[in-house]
Amino acid sequence: MTTFTGPPAESEAGIGALTVGGLLAETWAAHRGLDAVAARSADGTVTRWTYDDLWAESRRYAKGFLATGVGRGTRVGLLLPNRAEWLAAAFGAALCGGVIVPLSDNVTAANVFMMSPADYRDALGELMRLDLSGAHLARAATQVMDLLVGPSGLWAFAPLHLAAMLIVLRVMCAARFEPMLRLTALATIALSPIGLIYSVTVRYNLVMWLLTALITLAWIRQEGLAWLEARAPSLSRRLAAWGTRTRCARLAAWLKAGEQWETSSSTKDAART
Repeated sequence: MTTFTGPPAESEAGIGALTVGGLLAETWAAHRGLDAVAARSADGTVTRWTYDDLWAESRRYAKGFLATGVGRGTRVGLLLPNRAEWLAAAFGAALCGGVIVPLSDNVTAANVFMMSPADYRDALGELMRLDLSGAHLARAATQVMDLLVGPSGLWAFAPLHLAAMLIVLRVMCAARFEPMLRLTALATIALSPIGLIYSVTVRYNLVMWLLTALITLAWIRQEGLAWLEARAPSLSRRLAAWGTRTRCARLAAWLKAGEQWETSSSTKDAART
């Protein structure tokens, strides 16, 4: 039997604070006079706080929250621009036991909020009137194309991504697919309005494209191969042959690399002897 011994428990530092408020209290006690916050506002004003300042401001906000009835589990919405007071309000809510709910103040900014549902309605009206030079229709087309180019940002991939989205719709609507796969397809479609309304950014749409790829692979396995065999048998055979040749080439390269490694090892052993 092997026995392991370690340092006594009382000598261990422990895991530290378990709450956001407790973390601030510990950090403030250790770094009171050091710089904690440096923020530049929209008008160019720079705010610098030490940990003493941050602790004092956070407690001031906490007192205000307590006066309004904030307690453990109370949700506190924070709608502030990027400024030092945001941190003080967040820590103040945490000191009261509140749950911080960050809200963005730029969801309607011109560089973020690209197309509203009303704008798409107007674009549809312009399309129905064949007003191809309409401003809303042009903006809608640009927004849709920006989304369809996908994470690569290459316009050549837009038709491929459009086909993938149609496959997701097919999986979502067809009862022959597994319920969990259909639910995943529904979640993928539900993520698309983010890219249609707000500025297209890879980090916001990456989950949607990842789910789209997984659903497309599942569709290919369950339905796509049979569909291709029925409608384009010659293409299906060429693809199968290409896949077989590729796997054989990889296997041959792997075996060749193994032979070269064995030959090299044998040469080195002979040189040592």
